[in-house]
Amino acid sequence: MITFGFIFNSILLGFGLAMDAFTVTIANTISVTNLKKSKIYLMSLTFGFFQFLMPVLGYTIVRYISNKITYLDSIIHIIAFILLLIIGGKMIYESLFKNINEDIQSISDISIVTIILQAIATSIDAMSTGFAFAHYDFPQVLVASIIIAIVTFVLCMIGSAIGNKFGLVLAKKAKVYGGAILILIGLKILVKN
Repeated sequence: MITFGFIFNSILLGFGLAMDAFTVTIANTISVTNLKKSKIYLMSLTFGFFQFLMPVLGYTIVRYISNKITYLDSIIHIIAFILLLIIGGKMIYESLFKNINEDIQSISDISIVTIILQAIATSIDAMSTGFAFAHYDFPQVLVASIIIAIVTFVLCMIGSAIGNKFGLVLAKKAKVYGGAILILIGLKILVKN
């Protein structure tokens, strides 16, 4: 059932998952001076698409496996919590202890192939959230994934504007907030079940 709470949680999840894409968008707009608006839209749409695709793919995988292995249903919320804890913890760790400049390559332009590879890399984490969706029906997964994609697109557009103005200072903090949101969602899933 799609309720206000479901939509709100999907928006929060979208914020948490989009932080890597947001950070990469900032890095891209810093690395390439005068990045064309068409490239910014393409980058944001591509990141949003993969953030949509990966939870659906994760959900499909876990539903297929859980149909074959019935005991998986009883531990799926624990698996989801552990995955979200690891992903969120990794994001926080990297933002606090890793030099964000290590993630940025010097680029003269951003090719479509590079954008797709970045989108895949930044959305792998979203596949594990599809595991957390195992107790949803498919229409709920589609709605949640669409919301995540929209949030990602909007944040990437904002990230490109921030990248042009403020640089990497805010990108580091964004990953801390994104990681914290993922951990809190994981805790909620664990406590609820």
